[in-house]
Amino acid sequence: MDLSLDLGGASVVFVQDLVLSLPGAVLFPDAPDLAATVFDLPVGSHGVASGGRRILVDAGVGEGKPRPRRPDWHERRGTGFLERLTAAGFGPEAVDTVVLTHLHADHVGWATVWD
Repeated sequence: MDLSLDLGGASVVFVQDLVLSLPGAVLFPDAPDLAATVFDLPVGSHGVASGGRRILVDAGVGEGKPRPRRPDWHERRGTGFLERLTAAGFGPEAVDTVVLTHLHADHVGWATVWD
């Protein structure tokens, strides 16, 4: 799911890296009526283009990272994320600034790339 939005001269695009499926009991522990509901949460990056600058907000999960406690993220490959990001105009060479909202693994993964 890639989405775009124009906001008064700024263009914002979301490029999805993956979808986290989390049970309601984890997200809303005080709401027993939601405990059995599964919520799909998209993870990826927001690109902001404004005034000739390109800003990337957060950097998804990434590829090739050792994450043995998360088997679905461990050493993942072939996601096509960088290709989708580039097609949206926010490939690594096009970005002026990267903003990481916080340092969880699902926000910093593409901030580094291992060869």
